Amino acid sequence: MDRLAQDRRYFARPARSLFSEVRCHFPISDQLYVYKVIERNVNLAIDYVERMPAELGLDGLPRHCRASTRKGTPCQREPLPNRDYCPSHKHLEEPLEATPIAA
Repeated sequence: MDRLAQDRRYFARPARSLFSEVRCHFPISDQLYVYKVIERNVNLAIDYVERMPAELGLDGLPRHCRASTRKGTPCQREPLPNRDYCPSHKHLEEPLEATPIAA
């Protein structure tokens, strides 16, 4: 769930990933039920994360840039709205989607 909150755009199928880790602990007859329970709870977590204020992290503290400084310490600047990096490190942000090139 922590990865879902922190790296959501890089975590394509969180329910499927979690299910693949725990499926060996359940008999085959229960695996469909287990997957549906995991999927429902992951969707609830996603809805909760989306409703959180953009300027606060999950712990209620202001968000910080995800980059590190040259000295190796975490950047303390506030990230741009709806971004993970501050203006100084915005070049590290990967685009959400690749835009198709017109032929």
